[in-house]
Amino acid sequence: MGQVLTIAEFCVASAVLSAIFCFYAAPIGRVTGLLDHPDGALKLHRDSTPLIGGVALFLPSFVFSFAYFAFHNNAPLMVLSLAAASAMFAVGVADDRIGLSPKLR
Repeated sequence: MGQVLTIAEFCVASAVLSAIFCFYAAPIGRVTGLLDHPDGALKLHRDSTPLIGGVALFLPSFVFSFAYFAFHNNAPLMVLSLAAASAMFAVGVADDRIGLSPKLR
């Protein structure tokens, strides 16, 4: 029962941290340069839009997943999962920052 409670606590903490990231999306987007600017053709939104949804979900879940792996359940598959998620995150951020071609993505 104690391990289930720990997982639930990690999930709640991750959700709270994600909510904080979302609340501060605009300033974080400006500081990091992760903004989508309207172009009048395909991007018809009025203002620049922060592109940090992936950051807001990935970073808290990565941090708490790594903490769980390191301190509670040292499963080898977890290392592979964290590495794969990190690679996908890096490609997504690179695409948002510099615009990768579909072939390269």
